[in-house]
Amino acid sequence: MSTGAPVIVFAMKTVVFFVSDCQSELALPLTAEGDASIAVHTFSALEKVIDTVRTRQIFPDWLILFQDRPGQFSQADRYTLHRLTPLTRWLVVHGPWCESEPRTGTPLPGVLRLSWSQWRVVAKDLLQLLQNETNPLSALPPTAGEEEIHLARSQLPIPTLPHIEAPLQIALIGTYPDELLWIRQMLERWPVEVLMTTPEAALVNWHPVRAAIYDVQAANADELRQIRRLIVRSYRASPRGCGWVLLAGFPICEDYQFIQYWPRICVLPKPTQHWDLVVGLRSVLHDSTPARA
Repeated sequence: MSTGAPVIVFAMKTVVFFVSDCQSELALPLTAEGDASIAVHTFSALEKVIDTVRTRQIFPDWLILFQDRPGQFSQADRYTLHRLTPLTRWLVVHGPWCESEPRTGTPLPGVLRLSWSQWRVVAKDLLQLLQNETNPLSALPPTAGEEEIHLARSQLPIPTLPHIEAPLQIALIGTYPDELLWIRQMLERWPVEVLMTTPEAALVNWHPVRAAIYDVQAANADELRQIRRLIVRSYRASPRGCGWVLLAGFPICEDYQFIQYWPRICVLPKPTQHWDLVVGLRSVLHDSTPARA
């Protein structure tokens, strides 16, 4: 005879709750197709997560919130869920209008935060990483502070670049080349030939490369037009095209709508983490899909 007591689920899988109201195209759906070691449950509201935890007694290992607008998730709901499942680790993906919340709002402790542009680049790799309980992020206590989280992110194992027939040439393009020296030093761990240039010089004399990293400065209409001209120039110069990583301060999604026409382009926020940059660079080197007309 049933006692009506809730069933406690003991799962060997990594359980991830993904919360998004699906109103934004930026909230890429989170799936684990073909991966038997992870279970992803998608919710449209935090209230439904609270109800699931209370009634079904399923406690996620990770809770991923996509916050598209300020006030989307109430502070009361967040604290309620934090009390119900205190060992769950949180990851908040901030849309372009919510990235200042850690400075101006009252964020919960122990929360890993990514911008919308980071999420679009690293979501797949991060999901695989979170399954490993020995990685620095999973080892953090739920009460970890901002400095501890930042330190853990800096200790993530740097992934390798895909094997590509030599020579692998990568262009570093920026108005102030000295600001890109750290990227050049990072790339020295692989057999990579780095070409450093300015946007103006690259437009005049484009050298075909497999990938380019562009340091965006003002992101105004003139600079964005210049970036588009460089991208078109790179695709015309080589039939297999060129992968692009754009580094921008607080990128606004509307400014970068043009990247949808070239699948081998990604945008990352500044300051840029080493791990994010290598994941982004690897993604544009892997993808050999031809550009759409």
